Amino acid sequence: MNNNKIIESVEEVVLCFFDVEMEDVKSKCREQPLPFVRQILLTQLIKRTSGITNETMTNRYGYKSHSMCFHSRTTIENLERFDKDVRNQVKEINKEIDQLMV
Repeated sequence: MNNNKIIESVEEVVLCFFDVEMEDVKSKCREQPLPFVRQILLTQLIKRTSGITNETMTNRYGYKSHSMCFHSRTTIENLERFDKDVRNQVKEINKEIDQLMV
C-alpha cells in the first residue's frame, strides 16, 4: 500500500475516533484533545509509513519542527505504558486502521 493511502487511512480513522476536523488539527490550538490527536496521528504515521520525512509529517499538521515527531512518539508510548485509557484508545485505533487498510 502506498504512503498516500496509508496517510489517508490513518487520518480518517483518528479524526473520526476523536470526532475532530482536519482544520482543527492543523490549527495552532493547544486545547485538548487537539495536541493529543496530533500526537496520535504522528505516532501512527511514523509506525506505518516509510520514505516520508519527519519534516513532511510535522508540516502537514502545523508543527514548526520535525523534532515534534520524536516528542509525539515518546509521549504516546509513555502514556500507553502507564495509562490504561490511552492504551485502549491506541489499540482500538490500530484495529480500525488495520481493518481499513485490508
